[in-house]
Amino acid sequence: MIAEDELEIARDELLYLVADCRAFLAAHNLLGELALREEDVSLARGHYGFAYEVGLDSLPPGFRGILPTQRDYNGEFFLAGRGLARCLIARGQRSEGRSVLQNLQKLDPRNTDVRDLLAELDEQERSGLVSPELPILDDLSADEDEDDDD
Repeated sequence: MIAEDELEIARDELLYLVADCRAFLAAHNLLGELALREEDVSLARGHYGFAYEVGLDSLPPGFRGILPTQRDYNGEFFLAGRGLARCLIARGQRSEGRSVLQNLQKLDPRNTDVRDLLAELDEQERSGLVSPELPILDDLSADEDEDDDD
């Protein structure tokens, strides 16, 4: 539906899915992506934020291990976290966005997408730029499979 640009139908179907299974991270991520296509950063932030919180809540209390991005359903959690961070930054909440990225980096230090976003955020701050957007705010899912696991 999304590929055929049937965005309203896709959104309705995804909302139906999350109504039945609130913890369906992939559906929330797609809803976040659709909201960004319509430039509704607040709505996108809500979907990404909800999926990120569901992921955090699924970890055992006091979890201090590594959560490999490319294993099982972890990729959807990391996608949600990156989406949330980008939305927070776009809304001017840079420190909150940085905090999400730093948390993701602790969970998987090998995740190049998170590392690149933190580096870009650092560079913007060093150069005095306060741009609300990181360069890859637009297409959150395109870089999903580019993480190094070597």
